Amino acid sequence: MENYTTLTKWGNSQGIRIPKQLIAQLSMNIGDSFEIRLCEGQIILVPMKKKRKTVMERFQEYEGPLRLEEEWDSVPVGKEVW
Repeated sequence: MENYTTLTKWGNSQGIRIPKQLIAQLSMNIGDSFEIRLCEGQIILVPMKKKRKTVMERFQEYEGPLRLEEEWDSVPVGKEVW
């Protein structure tokens, strides 16, 4: 199957449109992210893996101070129910 597209101006950027049947064949969706590679004069789009991080993975990346032992005590300043 041969598909053709043209580089067009979109606002201050440029872009190409991907034909609908190609999108369907590749199971692509609006909002999907891709890595753009240049290989021997050809542009290659590589789908990015969508993996959600677990809570533990997110905490492993945290480099701030840990205050797990501290207890927070505050004085009510509004209509808090005690």
